[in-house]
Amino acid sequence: MDQAKYKGKVIRLSELAREKYEAVYESALRGQVACIACGEPVKLYLGMQKQPHFYHEHRLACPLSGESKLLDEWNMPVAYQPSSPFQRKKPKIVHLETGYIRALSETGIPLDAAQLQAVRTTEGPLLVLAGAGSGKTRVLTARTAYMIAEKNIPPSSIMLVTFTTKAAKEMKDRLLTYLGMHPSFVSQLVTGTFHSIFYRMISHFDRERWHISRLLKWEWQREQMIKEAGRELDLDERQFAYDQALQQISYWKNTLVTVQNVKANSQWEKPLALHICFKFTV
Repeated sequence: MDQAKYKGKVIRLSELAREKYEAVYESALRGQVACIACGEPVKLYLGMQKQPHFYHEHRLACPLSGESKLLDEWNMPVAYQPSSPFQRKKPKIVHLETGYIRALSETGIPLDAAQLQAVRTTEGPLLVLAGAGSGKTRVLTARTAYMIAEKNIPPSSIMLVTFTTKAAKEMKDRLLTYLGMHPSFVSQLVTGTFHSIFYRMISHFDRERWHISRLLKWEWQREQMIKEAGRELDLDERQFAYDQALQQISYWKNTLVTVQNVKANSQWEKPLALHICFKFTV
């Protein structure tokens, strides 16, 4: 059966949302789902061999108990055919290169075919997708050394950006071990994390405004500032949710809501819109 009575309503399995199957199944186990013809409890079949359907567990006199017509076409399960086990192929190391690439290989920095292609592609944009342990740092540093030694690209025009300070330092340290990479070359490279490099950009644009002494670097600094603003408004520190206030201010900033456009949507947001938000944007 495709239909049954559940919570006083007739439901159809062909129209029922899949996420509700479990609730109906459990209700049927408790006898809370009934046949629309005889009113007796029915169960819900959920399995792989047949399409989901309602059925009588014992009663056979019901005109719908032998119904086999189902609305949706049912695909029988197919036996799983496992693929052949994965076998890692040993990277093919390139030995036929000349110039700086060959010098790197001879000094213990070999590159396979895919890595070599990434290192030698220096014209136009290049996107490389690689997993952990695949040699990303080796490729990045070898490509940098290749651009300096082979392509005669000034180090000062190359920027290496990473996510962590540790990774940025590791790249510079590794470059110093490469053939021909003099410390004076490496020192000219622009290296750092996304945050540190972008900070250097805005600091160069307006050094006084973005001086480190005017920035909130630690979490306690933000909490201290917002609580000082709260005391000016006579807010009870034990009753006002300052942590939620910080989240609301971050939301306004992340959604590019300027100070002039901040509007309080509730009584709780009113002190933020009137005073605290202004403190954070001065």
